[in-house]
Amino acid sequence: MRESLKIWLFCLLLSSLFSLNLPAQAQNQAKPDQSAGQIFTKLKGRAFYSPDGHYLVSYQNTQIDFWDTKGEVFKRQLRFSGAIHSLNFTPDGRHLAVSSGQGVYEVFRLPAFKKIAHLTEAAEGMVSYPFALSPDGQYLSLVHIDSQSSQIKLQLRVWHVPSQRRIQALRIGSFANPLPGHFPSVGLAYHPLGQFLSTALEWPNPETPRDLMVYDIQRGRWRYWLPGSPPLAYSQNGRYFAYLSLQAKDQWRIRLWHTPSKLLKTLPQAIADPQSASLSLSPQGDQLAFLGPAHMNHRQLTVLSTASLKVLLEVQLPEAVDTLSFHSSARSLVASSLSNPEFRPRRYDFKR
Repeated sequence: MRESLKIWLFCLLLSSLFSLNLPAQAQNQAKPDQSAGQIFTKLKGRAFYSPDGHYLVSYQNTQIDFWDTKGEVFKRQLRFSGAIHSLNFTPDGRHLAVSSGQGVYEVFRLPAFKKIAHLTEAAEGMVSYPFALSPDGQYLSLVHIDSQSSQIKLQLRVWHVPSQRRIQALRIGSFANPLPGHFPSVGLAYHPLGQFLSTALEWPNPETPRDLMVYDIQRGRWRYWLPGSPPLAYSQNGRYFAYLSLQAKDQWRIRLWHTPSKLLKTLPQAIADPQSASLSLSPQGDQLAFLGPAHMNHRQLTVLSTASLKVLLEVQLPEAVDTLSFHSSARSLVASSLSNPEFRPRRYDFKR
């Protein structure tokens, strides 16, 4: 009798332990793979949200595709005679500038997608110069780079879109070029309210100045010089501006500029070098997303609050990811790849 009771109690104990562990096991099995995000199965390569939040935009080779924001319904396509190099929207999403072919820049007015300008700036040794479209869509500025001699010469050139004429050329600077025929990484960005135009460059040469320069458009002069490198990112409301800064040898950090107060923060997290870094600010500037250095074929995506620097999201992504884009609602972010045309973009949602 005692032996039977012992066996019965032992079986009851095993049954209880199994029933207690079952929910935890089920929960672990059902836990989603946060690093995968929501993969867009119909898109490849680079993808990003239009600033007005109406489209998910992707481009490859000679065509630009416009999808609904879920990446499921195809909306429209633009085709070009040459390979597409870069796109630039105005903050309100009403104008789109596209560089393609050999130094061709075309400007479209949305939502009709009407082409309103065709500009040509012959690129010497490059397929396309870094460029930016003014917030009102009236001006296209580009950085002309002459890298064919022992000196790299940089010049800011401004085109008037309605008349399709180049109206201004400003010297940015020049410096020794140890690798003739090679080009520095250059960032160019308009303040969303149109008051300033910022440019910065990065070149793997210790003698090259790493200066962020800010041009005051209203006053017609360079206004700020400070240490900084691309990429450059403004929030759509212009309240925050993010860029890179070299704090020590090979140690890159993000500097976050609150433009109303002119206060600067240096983020503690490590970030990739300017050649492979990516920054994105949410429309209202309350979130910042960035990619860390590549490690073991992965890179860490971090999204944090610009006010408190509290981390809102951290996930490991494939090393190929190099482009980040917030939706206008600031509740989702798309990670994609310009360098890998076969990469499937993915979306991450998070609480504000």
